[in-house]
Amino acid sequence: MIAAATKKEPYFIVTEFVSGGSLEGLLAKHESGLPSFQVKQLASDILVGLVQIHSRGMLHRDLKPGNILLAREERLRAKIAGENEPHPQFRNKADSMS
Repeated sequence: MIAAATKKEPYFIVTEFVSGGSLEGLLAKHESGLPSFQVKQLASDILVGLVQIHSRGMLHRDLKPGNILLAREERLRAKIAGENEPHPQFRNKADSMS
């Protein structure tokens, strides 16, 4: 994440450009499945991204392959697109979502 606006709606996040498409597109190209080493790496990278989101008091509300973006070399970036919302524990904290 490069920047975020969370004080006033509409909220938005600015991230670096990723040119590798989505996990959904990658899976469509490999109908017989991905190699196990790549599945393990992608799963690990997805979990790291979720930890980053959760550490900011956010929940991801639309986690799916189409919202997981890949870098050019088919490595996941810390970009999990889609709807995020404040964790209920943090929802009423002084207009801040992080």
